[in-house]
Amino acid sequence: MPPHSRIKAQPFPLSEVRLKAGPFKQQNEVCADYLLKVEPDRLLHSFRKHANLQPKGEPYGGWEALGLAGHSLGHYLTACAQQYAGDANPRFKEKVDYIVAELAEFQTNRPDGYIAAMPDGDRVWAEVKQGNIRTAGFDLNDLWAPWYTHHKVLAGLLDAHGLADNRAAIEVARKFADWMIDITKDLTPEQWEQMLACEYGGMNDSLAELYFRSKVAAGERC
Repeated sequence: MPPHSRIKAQPFPLSEVRLKAGPFKQQNEVCADYLLKVEPDRLLHSFRKHANLQPKGEPYGGWEALGLAGHSLGHYLTACAQQYAGDANPRFKEKVDYIVAELAEFQTNRPDGYIAAMPDGDRVWAEVKQGNIRTAGFDLNDLWAPWYTHHKVLAGLLDAHGLADNRAAIEVARKFADWMIDITKDLTPEQWEQMLACEYGGMNDSLAELYFRSKVAAGERC
């Protein structure tokens, strides 16, 4: 293989994909209808509480009432951004823009950049920052897969930026990543390995993508 082979396969935008009549289109329409029924303020309930702000809606149940609280918002942000990219329905753009504006407000109220809905997160991350790390596989210091949950939110922000043209989302993502750097910058390689024994989703992919977009925005080569 030549040392400088050109990549011939390139991704194409969702705006170039259209489903014709059939089961896939029907499924997409059912999904889109469901997304419009979901209330962002209910998904944002615990985020607002942890940013010392008054919630605007009652929280959803299920995992959102447990240690994985917050990850559904990340999934939802991605889904709405994807749907908007696919059909240009402004109602999905409105959902995306509203959520990103809310997350930006949380960071204004918490200048460390931290955004989360998980219970007891401040205690856990304070312990991790000090190198006090415990995990049995699916928990980190007794909290259920917090990096996995944070990844969903970060990935949702990147999709809001890349698929729904929300420019503010990338700045919220950068501040969130700065918080991550501050939490982990003093960990030893051994402590990193111990911490990553707990499920962390696709965090590496999202951080690499954020780095790439930041470099491109600054006009730098990667």
